[in-house]
Amino acid sequence: MEAWFNHKLKICKDSNQAPQDIPPFDFQKFVLVHQDISPRNMILDATGKVCLLDWAHAGAYPPAFERAAIVEQHRFPEFNEMILHVMPEYDVEVLQLQSIWYGLSVASLA
Repeated sequence: MEAWFNHKLKICKDSNQAPQDIPPFDFQKFVLVHQDISPRNMILDATGKVCLLDWAHAGAYPPAFERAAIVEQHRFPEFNEMILHVMPEYDVEVLQLQSIWYGLSVASLA
């Protein structure tokens, strides 16, 4: 997975679609990531605990992927800011993921 992401980053750098100083991906661990945390995917149970619904995009990913997904969601900006405030920051990793959009879309077959 890391090699694939670094390949996409190289495509973006070679096409001047990503800053040249973005470091390569270096995934240290994988965790269960929901990938779609938003109010529409939450309910309260009878005891008041929050339950996450709709695990269609979930999987084992580096922890920064959760933050990156929330950063890119624009439907609930106030909610997103509240969640991002309590999450660990992964500034470099989020920047890396944002930098490969060109390689994932326009140059997807490369």
